[in-house]
Amino acid sequence: MKTDSDLVAVRSLGAEPTEESLTRTWYRMTKPPKRIRPRSRVLAPVAVAAVVLALVGGSLVVYRTGAGVYWPVASTPDTVATLKALADKAAAGAPVTIGPGQVVHTSGNGVAGCGGATECVIESRTMQLWYDVHAGRVVNLPEDVEQARTQPEGQESPVGVHRPTLEWLATLPTDPEKLLAHLRIEIGRHDRWTVDGQLWDMLAQMYSYCELALTPAQRANLLRAFTGMSGLSTRDIAVDGRSLIAIRHTDDTKGKEILFDPDTGRVVGRASYFLGEGVTIINPFDVNGVSRMLWTQSVVPTPQRQ
Repeated sequence: MKTDSDLVAVRSLGAEPTEESLTRTWYRMTKPPKRIRPRSRVLAPVAVAAVVLALVGGSLVVYRTGAGVYWPVASTPDTVATLKALADKAAAGAPVTIGPGQVVHTSGNGVAGCGGATECVIESRTMQLWYDVHAGRVVNLPEDVEQARTQPEGQESPVGVHRPTLEWLATLPTDPEKLLAHLRIEIGRHDRWTVDGQLWDMLAQMYSYCELALTPAQRANLLRAFTGMSGLSTRDIAVDGRSLIAIRHTDDTKGKEILFDPDTGRVVGRASYFLGEGVTIINPFDVNGVSRMLWTQSVVPTPQRQ
């Protein structure tokens, strides 16, 4: 059966959840509206703004993203404050050197769902990932590294947020507004999801590749750039007795969280949630949770053939 790789399941919504009511509000507001006739499109921002202010009572972003069918809600003030505090923590960290022949190894443990159109079973998952941040490629064997370095440009994704390298990271703007604008351009546009929704999802993937490779300044700059994103909310969570900060982007039926260590400002995991209806989760780990992975990263030599 065909399923969405991230949104394979969700708890049936027979009753209101006991938490995250704001996320639910965002979900309802960012559902695709009926197609607007061309002559009425000019009035759309005003109509949506009125709805957002009535439901949230806060500021909002009134520019189109994605294909123009979603109008994102501004990130909550407490999320902006949390991101700034995390940035201050991250800026105080220590840099890590990744030399020639070395890669970033990510080892993770978590859960993920699999199943069909009406049911999802949450099961344990592990992750072992080696990423060559010099060439910008996931590798498992030495020949993978060599291929990545000699493969002609154009046969794989260009270097960037989809394929980060040390060189690319070093060229990113340091001004938060310019950095966010740069990342939004790189992520491109989609016929369903908002630009910030796509970006948040890809950032979670980027962090799983090479969070360790970021300098303290780069890590802090990214966090400060995120304060300009729309649709973000925050909450404190505990995973296996570990206190973390989850920052979520909500986009239609998707809720994507990046998990931060509050003491260091570093990313230590990711999670995804499905806010739709009609699918039952078996062995759920959280309300509407579809997947969650916590990881540790280290610098290691390129893995050798076993």
